[in-house]
Amino acid sequence: MKVLIMRASNTKNYGSLMMVANYIRLYKDKYPESSFIVDNVEVDGLDRIIQSSGVEEIESFKTLEIPLRPECKGNGNITKLFKYASYSLGFGKLISNVGVDKVVQLGGDDFSEYYSIKALTIEFLKLQSMISKGISISLVGQTMGPFSSWRKVWAKNLLSKVSIYSRDYNSAKYLVDELNLDNVNIAADLAYLPLYKQDSKEVSDIVNSMLDGFNTYNVIVPSGLWKAYTSNFTDYITSYKNLIDSLILKGERVLILSHVLSDTSSDNKIIDELRKVLKPSNDVKFISDTILPVEAREIISRAQVVISGRMHACVSAYQVGVPAIPLSYSVKFKGVIGELDIEHHMIDSVGDTKWKPKNGSSEMVERIITELDSINHLGISSEKIKKEVIKLEERIMTQFES
Repeated sequence: MKVLIMRASNTKNYGSLMMVANYIRLYKDKYPESSFIVDNVEVDGLDRIIQSSGVEEIESFKTLEIPLRPECKGNGNITKLFKYASYSLGFGKLISNVGVDKVVQLGGDDFSEYYSIKALTIEFLKLQSMISKGISISLVGQTMGPFSSWRKVWAKNLLSKVSIYSRDYNSAKYLVDELNLDNVNIAADLAYLPLYKQDSKEVSDIVNSMLDGFNTYNVIVPSGLWKAYTSNFTDYITSYKNLIDSLILKGERVLILSHVLSDTSSDNKIIDELRKVLKPSNDVKFISDTILPVEAREIISRAQVVISGRMHACVSAYQVGVPAIPLSYSVKFKGVIGELDIEHHMIDSVGDTKWKPKNGSSEMVERIITELDSINHLGISSEKIKKEVIKLEERIMTQFES
């Protein structure tokens, strides 16, 4: 069986790559004769997926010369609209021609209205095209809905014809109660599973070299999606600077880690600014080069606490039993992380006033410091966190047992 894995296009988003690699590895274990195609056109993308999954039988859109999207350079909006519609409506035929038997589209939020109605429409058109070609489709690890207006009717019709594995109860409840779907299974985010070569000496040695003796630290992942938090970029940078300064004054060490390095929302854009405004210090270390997700998880596993605007950095923290402070900007944080029966320390971080500096601090800095103090006071058990994660792992594995 040849399986197309969709949402594998950005291997420099460690959360996405964790989900892609884990699914391929587990599916291959269950069905050894299967082979895979990934919708990736990056220069080194296929190699990173093979390294992260341990599976060799993978081709990519790049190697097969399949376009990830239509070529629209220099075109106006109307022309782009027609090109995307044409590409999407022909997508089923395009992948049928290379022998795809099954499509697995991994989550997150493609089937929701939080980001773009246009993007959602494109996803629906591609789904419709694949269904028309009789291709088996599974939507895995999804946070779906809510839908409104004409999208709700369209969603109910299309989603009734595929297999759905939700990554949280709230999303599943919406699909069942609001859309009356009976093909919804409750799973969890695939990144909660252990990664290929996790806890190996090979990975440990690589990270030892990266850290070069830097230890006993807190990890900060400053999300490049700054506009999801505040309209003021300067305030965003200043708050992170003030947070890091405050931690150093308290005698803490800080490791600043990139978790997404894609062009449009790279965490490195924020890290580059922080390099400019922070004073040189032996108590601050930056890791912003492209690494493998298992290496990022090893770095996180050695942290005291993880403070992150990237949800999957928090998922990695919980997977290895490290407490985290998720800086939430959407309901997906609550859905993916909120089901763990632990003290979540999640902060609703959206709003200009929260990031506005005042007296060398800001509301965000004060909230984060408060949550850090709470974590230190409570002494959250690593074993309790891991036990909660195991419950989610068991939920995920059900889709590979049927």
